[in-house]
Amino acid sequence: MRLINLKAIISLSQNNKPTVHNSFTFVKRISIHENPNRNYLLRLRTIILLDALSLGGAEKQALLFAAWLQNEKKCTVEIWHFMPGDGSARIVCDRYNLKTREIGYFRGLARLLWPKQILEYSKLFKEFKPDVLLGYTNQPDLLLGLIWKYTGAKYFIWGQQGIEAGGYKFDKKSDKLALESTPLFVSNSQNGADFLVKELKVPATKVKVILNGPEKIEPLFSPEHWNEKLGMKCTDFKALMVAHIALRKDHDTLLRAWKIVKEQLAPKGINPVLLLAGILGNTTQDLINLSIELGIYGNVRFLGNQKDIAGLNQASDIHILSSVTEGLPNSLLEAMDWGLPIVGTNIPGIREAVGEQNSEWLSPPKDAAKLAENIIRLALDKELRKSVGEQNRLRIKTHFQLDKMCEEHWEIMQKFC
Repeated sequence: MRLINLKAIISLSQNNKPTVHNSFTFVKRISIHENPNRNYLLRLRTIILLDALSLGGAEKQALLFAAWLQNEKKCTVEIWHFMPGDGSARIVCDRYNLKTREIGYFRGLARLLWPKQILEYSKLFKEFKPDVLLGYTNQPDLLLGLIWKYTGAKYFIWGQQGIEAGGYKFDKKSDKLALESTPLFVSNSQNGADFLVKELKVPATKVKVILNGPEKIEPLFSPEHWNEKLGMKCTDFKALMVAHIALRKDHDTLLRAWKIVKEQLAPKGINPVLLLAGILGNTTQDLINLSIELGIYGNVRFLGNQKDIAGLNQASDIHILSSVTEGLPNSLLEAMDWGLPIVGTNIPGIREAVGEQNSEWLSPPKDAAKLAENIIRLALDKELRKSVGEQNRLRIKTHFQLDKMCEEHWEIMQKFC
């Protein structure tokens, strides 16, 4: 079997830098803005704790809210994280001048060292004199749930940005203590709220749903640039999936569906190209090998992590998400805001994103044939793509707004601080 070296793919990701513009100084900020003419009586000191500075959907929402607090409400905000990660989240931190601090590796409390670890972490956070602590992923939420009462903070919000079907079990004694100690859980979806109540046994009275809102920024590059860079033609049918390469995203089924798509469209003179953007995980080489076996390697681009997701959305005809589990996918919301049709799996988080009107484009998880069928229908009908995409754009305007998400969080912080 022919093997493709991952170094070439990683190089594409790392070398994808603007050739004319320098950094993000020309990015158009649409939802987050600074208003220097207003005075605020409540300027809360806030720490948002992340696993790492790797930019996933949860991290993106956390950083956007941090920027809003800092720029709109004049709060003192810092982004703390356990590990450096791949550093991709620093793009957003730099864009909005967010301070960051790495505090070291954490993966739960050692059984016999609880008192010492609780004391050390509490002291570290207490030095900041926080009013509010926020977590957005499992380990930060669990740590803050255990220590927040000893840090001097007035309030802690557990951010539930996804679900853990088949993932973290929350079965340790310390996990249960953290859940019990947490005063409020904010989920970005009804799906996530149901998970908290049904699976983690959190009282429904402690759970609130606040829907995410996408950030809309101008592309770094034009569709023509991406066509040239990725060896595509303007007449190619392009589908984009933005997701870390991980088992729960099920790229495997998507590749098998893409084989069917190619077999059906090629005789009609349509060349389908699948763009896979996201951190290259441990299964990347297996997926490359599978694409070779299926005879579609020339129709797939493994892009790695990319800065210009807006440009890739603009250059694409549809957006795909083949996950078997999701909260409320940020990548889908951004694609919908660009007016793209969404083809994905029929799971609660994706259904909640697209709504009942466009749920016909969702297929059962791991059903490559049905996924391919929906892709092909849209590939063959440009006007249908335009209509479905416009419905998605309208749904973003009416249901998923960044300012609204930030204001609803702020109301909670004002109430309890």
